[in-house]
Amino acid sequence: EDYDNGNTVIEGTVDIQLETTVTDNLIVQADNKKFEIKTAGGTSVFDVDTDNGNIHTDGTLDVDAGVTFNSTLDVDGKVTLNDELDVDLDAVFHDDITLDTNSKFFTITNGSVQTFRVASATGNTDIEGTFNNLGLATFETTTNIAVDTTADDAITKTGEGAVDIDGGLNVDKDT
Repeated sequence: EDYDNGNTVIEGTVDIQLETTVTDNLIVQADNKKFEIKTAGGTSVFDVDTDNGNIHTDGTLDVDAGVTFNSTLDVDGKVTLNDELDVDLDAVFHDDITLDTNSKFFTITNGSVQTFRVASATGNTDIEGTFNNLGLATFETTTNIAVDTTADDAITKTGEGAVDIDGGLNVDKDT
């Protein structure tokens, strides 16, 4: 101990058996060491690596204020979000997307106006723009319709059959 200023230098291990309060900075300054918290049985449950600042915890991280990630967030298990997810740039998904909701909507806007909406309870879809279908379209219904070829613009309902349109189709009213 340095009696002139109260500083203490210990060259060995310190074993403190009761509660300790630090009222100023606690600095761990060393290469290739860890700041580590262990159970009474010696199992490490939290550590900070002094070489790179990596933190490992075996428990739950509970944060009451905001968290800022300046790089990649890598999660190997499930993620539960209980509020709004706000993504400023592109979102890339590499597998199936399931929206498991009832009486909710999947909505796309252009920033202020709804342009696409799907109702989860019914599957009803509202598109406020052009629908481009370059492949086969199947419309499921209990009754089929057929084009009456004796009139220029008539479509009539028949008992059996399907709609076969070899040219363009322009619909001016609700479908």
